[in-house]
Amino acid sequence: MKIAVCLKRVPEMELRFSIAADRKTLEQSGLKYEISDFDGYALEVGLQLVERAGAGEVVAIGLGPDGVQETLRKALAMGATRAVQLKADEVPFDGFAVATALAAELKDG
Repeated sequence: MKIAVCLKRVPEMELRFSIAADRKTLEQSGLKYEISDFDGYALEVGLQLVERAGAGEVVAIGLGPDGVQETLRKALAMGATRAVQLKADEVPFDGFAVATALAAELKDG
């Protein structure tokens, strides 16, 4: 069994944040990121399914610049078998490009 879990990094909710000068993104100074709660739940369920099956792997997939590696390391610490970073520096991300990259990764496995 192979389970892929897509992870999104989100700013920690306890932190105060502000809108950047471009009025489209968050001011990055002082921001800390964590795995989205919903994605964390999906990761945990994937790990439980593999444990019940007795074999398999959970692959954590993150999209974004190098900062997403921290999120992927957290997923590995939670028990993910391996992690894959899909590189993207453009914000906001182009939905079609994201879908194409994700489909290619899932196909190649």
